[in-house]
Amino acid sequence: MTRNELVDVACQQHHETDKAFLVSDDGNREKAVWLPKSQVERGDAKGRGVYIFTMPTWLATDKGLA
Repeated sequence: MTRNELVDVACQQHHETDKAFLVSDDGNREKAVWLPKSQVERGDAKGRGVYIFTMPTWLATDKGLA
């Protein structure tokens, strides 16, 4: 695996700032993590605030999303 591999993760978006998204993979805000916008791409909404976020595999692993 290289550091350039990407993964798609369905996440509930709880908040957004100019630089990051606050998301969780199970809808639990208490377990939410910040994803820097410089490292992720947010896809189309899947409903109820759920989006597909594309990010490097290492980031998803580091944040506990993969």
